[in-house]
Amino acid sequence: MEGKAKEDAGKGGVIDTWLRKHRLIYIGATRHPFILAIRDGTVNYSSFKKWL
Repeated sequence: MEGKAKEDAGKGGVIDTWLRKHRLIYIGATRHPFILAIRDGTVNYSSFKKWL
């Protein structure tokens, strides 16, 4: 049982596993200029309405 716990500790959770496998997709989606503009409140209103 102790060996199994050590094995699992190095793997991380489901989210960590997904992020390791799909890091480039995640970065592309979360650091896209449009998403950053929404976050910063600088997005063009007409662009935002089209996106919705």
